[in-house]
Amino acid sequence: MACHWCEISASILGFAGAALLSVDAIYGSRRVLQEEGKNAAREGAEKHKGTLVDPHKSQPIQGESGVKIWFAKRSQKWNRLGFLLMTAGFLVDLMGKW
Repeated sequence: MACHWCEISASILGFAGAALLSVDAIYGSRRVLQEEGKNAAREGAEKHKGTLVDPHKSQPIQGESGVKIWFAKRSQKWNRLGFLLMTAGFLVDLMGKW
């Protein structure tokens, strides 16, 4: 007899991981607009001899590449979590079928 809690857990973990990855994909165009706004703010700050600062780490964001890296790291965090949840779901599913 199969382990029912394993099958239910696998489905929940797989769905949660897929949902996180889907949300990141759906809001991709919004992130592009946010990145453009962040670049405009950075340019304005540089024009007035100021710097754009990461609100979470209080570190300056330097140049256009710095803005791209900041957005990539933010997106990467959610993608890793989604991938880990899906992987955990597959592992629990395998354990349930063992």
